[in-house]
Amino acid sequence: LAQGGTLADADGVARLEAAVLAETLQHFRDLQTSGVLAPDTLNYSDTAATWEVFRARRTTLAVTSAQLYMGEYFRVEGAAATLMPTAGEPPIALADGWSWAMVNVAPEQFALCAELLTWLTAAPQQAAWTEAAGVLPTRASTLAAWQSPRLLPFVSDVVTHAQLQPNAASLALVGPLLRQALSDVLNGRATPFAAATLAAETVRQP
Repeated sequence: LAQGGTLADADGVARLEAAVLAETLQHFRDLQTSGVLAPDTLNYSDTAATWEVFRARRTTLAVTSAQLYMGEYFRVEGAAATLMPTAGEPPIALADGWSWAMVNVAPEQFALCAELLTWLTAAPQQAAWTEAAGVLPTRASTLAAWQSPRLLPFVSDVVTHAQLQPNAASLALVGPLLRQALSDVLNGRATPFAAATLAAETVRQP
């Protein structure tokens, strides 16, 4: 995605662009060759597991979620967080969306509900609870009211580059293919071009 690739076409049908994927796989193989990716990188499949290893000081670098870092950054004194490095510019951060829902069956209370929602979403209130909960704020004005100087540069960077992650259906289809392609490349079973071509052809099959 950071290199301009997509996971679906204009109609929402899952698609992989072989050329872009090949460049991405080559990038990860270069990271492996240079020693940035540890040999056991593929042993981990979720951010909670990588965070646990990092927090236990069994590695010096880990890809994890912003929420895990924000919730427990005080447990890794001296560590810092940044966006995941990519071969493309600018970097991106994939994020979940969130929304407000208020249940009210009394029409005469609608105005009060709207007033409460306005108050809750105002920067001072939203800043207090997003910072305490370790979740990303939705507006720059909210972030400006955070009180954690150590977190502020990182969170600001994440918010600036955040975009909604692909939907669950797309991830369920292309996720295993991308993981297999990466595994084949890092384990020397296929070149980046061959692995990317196979993944793109597989996702196109009816």
